Amino acid sequence: MNLFEEHAREKLGKPPEWRAFRYECLPANSWKTTHVAITGEICLNKANGAPQWNCPLDEPEQVIISLEEHDKWTDEWAKTTGKCPRCCGSGQRVKRVSVVDGTEYIPCAECDGTGKHKS
Repeated sequence: MNLFEEHAREKLGKPPEWRAFRYECLPANSWKTTHVAITGEICLNKANGAPQWNCPLDEPEQVIISLEEHDKWTDEWAKTTGKCPRCCGSGQRVKRVSVVDGTEYIPCAECDGTGKHKS
């Protein structure tokens, strides 16, 4: 789960099949990001439901979200769902990714590995 994608989907009023495929930090070429431009589209493989990017079902749409707006949305999401916004309720964070060994996880420091939102 990606909360920026969830926020963009909600803001655009798109169904769960909508997937983000591009994230751009704005302003471009700046050391201080203030907004994120998120572009996505609906594109599914009818056989298994996985994204199939070479056969979109609609035109790509973009939404721009300020970091301040996203912080407020994330706080509200955590209160509504009861899930930790840092790990999206999984209780785990990625420690490292390796082609040989796969992905290694550690308990989320924000929720102590419970996946629950701390008020």
